[in-house]
Amino acid sequence: SGEVASMGKVLTVAYKGRLLSNGKQFDEGKGFSFRLGEGRVIPGWEKGLE
Repeated sequence: SGEVASMGKVLTVAYKGRLLSNGKQFDEGKGFSFRLGEGRVIPGWEKGLE
């Protein structure tokens, strides 16, 4: 929800990282912020959110 993401904007996301093999959660973030396009997150996030 919220504004449309675009390169250069600061995004704030909530996420849960889970293993594909068994669904076990290995990480969680509530309110993680980064600027889209700076390469500070994994490439899949950049691509999926642009």
